[in-house]
Amino acid sequence: MTETAPAPRKRFPLLLVISLAVNLFLVGITAGLLGRYARLSESILLGGAGELSPRSVLALVPSTARPKIKHVLAEHGRDVRGLLTDAGRARLETFRVLRTEPLDVEALRVAFASSRARDAALVEASQELVVEMAEALTAEEREALIKNVRERVDERGRMLRPPGERRPPANGEPLRRAP
Repeated sequence: MTETAPAPRKRFPLLLVISLAVNLFLVGITAGLLGRYARLSESILLGGAGELSPRSVLALVPSTARPKIKHVLAEHGRDVRGLLTDAGRARLETFRVLRTEPLDVEALRVAFASSRARDAALVEASQELVVEMAEALTAEEREALIKNVRERVDERGRMLRPPGERRPPANGEPLRRAP
């Protein structure tokens, strides 16, 4: 009679559960980063200053002032687009570091720091662009811009309507003015 070797313990379910937990953790981090990226990208593409971003200013100034704003954008827009590209590359590098196995925590910290620095540089350049736009406007044009901004934000400073849309909100509520 031959003896059979004892069946090896099945570690498959345990390894599967551990792998699933690690993957869910990584998916959660990635989803959080993507959510942050989406909010930040929207903010940065709008200039990082919400209603007082370069694109919002262009959309909200009186039509007579738009050539002045377009001129400022033409002069400095290429610099801001370059910074936007750099910020996007820094975010991609952060994701690349996050995907590496084993995870290099220090490299991830450095990648996040680089991404924050580039995002900050982009926001700063966008806000400086808005300063130059405001400088190009007359007092009446700036007053019209302020009036248009106030019509588009609620008491908490949140945008009620997307740029260029002049209709009230779809829910039928009247527009609220910022204090």
